Order: sequence, then structure tokens, then C-alpha cells
Amino acid sequence: MKVVIYGIKSTAKIIAETLRDDQSFQVIGFLGNKLEKKKFKGKKIYLDIPFLGDEDLIPKLAINGVDGFIIGMGNIKLKEKLYNKFSNEGLKPISAISKNSVISIGAKIDKGVAIGKGSIISADVKIGENTFIGNGTLIEVSSSISHNCKIGSKVLISPDVKIEKNVSIGNSSTILSSISIGKNNAIKAGIVVSKNVKPKLTAKK
Repeated sequence: MKVVIYGIKSTAKIIAETLRDDQSFQVIGFLGNKLEKKKFKGKKIYLDIPFLGDEDLIPKLAINGVDGFIIGMGNIKLKEKLYNKFSNEGLKPISAISKNSVISIGAKIDKGVAIGKGSIISADVKIGENTFIGNGTLIEVSSSISHNCKIGSKVLISPDVKIEKNVSIGNSSTILSSISIGKNNAIKAGIVVSKNVKPKLTAKK
């Protein structure tokens, strides 16, 4: 299956590394914004995988043999918009789950999800579509992460945590048991969250 990755920074490169280990997918290139197009078009972004162009290419991908996509970027607002744009053009959201992660048979993982190396997803965990989980993150039993979230590397999500949509959690943060984080929140790196966090009206970029 031929796929593209939207994004060119660390999130996208983690996804590219994961997909190279999966014989089901052939990553033909990266897409980005117009400024990135001017700087990187035709250049290699990760190993031999080139930058192809900006989002204007999305309607042309299917007719050129591309079947699927995955979003690899941290901007929560744009992440959701692009996911819908790719889907509306008939492309399939694919998941990039590292063979070096540990996924419980009882976990439920939706489409378009990326899970990096060394992460552990425990029993009865739910992960919504278009969500990214970084390297070395532990999600304990019965926790749920809604769609369009970005969970950094080395994050600890304790049991029975509820994370609503459009939430970003920085690297090495800890979410204590039974905490609820409302939609559109951004948790900084290295923070211990010990109290519920109320929803916000809109997500940060």
C-alpha cells in the first residue's frame, strides 16, 4: 500500500521509521506547508524518502496510485483539518504501530493512530483516531484517549485516566490515576497532573 506522511519534523520521522519496518506500506514521500515546499521540495527528509509538496497535492494523490495517509505533526488544529481533507479525497487513514511496542490484546485502537518504539498500551485502553503516541510512553489499564490527540515520548498515563479530544501532552509528563483532561488542552513537558483539567473552548496550535 502506497502512503504519504503529512509533516516533516520529529513526529513525522518517528512515523516514517515505524512504517519502514512494516512491509504492508510503502512511504512514497512527505507533504508539508507552502514554506516547507519552497525549502524542501525534492530533498530527502528521512533516509531516502523525499518531500513531495504541499497540501495542494492531496486531491491528486489517489489518481497517482497513493492509497493511504497518516498525519505526523503537532499543530492540533491543523492536524484535524488535514485528516478530514485527506479522508474527503478518498484516501485511507493508516496506523503506524511500532513492532517494538507492546499492545495488550484488550486495547482498542482506532484508525490513523501512530505508536512509537517502546510504548506500552495496557488492557482496556482506548485510543481514538488520528492520535499520536511517542516513543517509550506507558498508558495504564482502563485509560482512554480521544481522537486528534498528541501524546509525547516517555509520558506516563496512570490507570483510569480520561483524555478528551484535541489534547496535547508534552514529553515526560505524568498523569495520575483517575484524572480527566478536558478537550483542547495543552499539557507542558515534564508536568505532573494531579487534578482534573477543565475543557477549553478551542485548541492551541
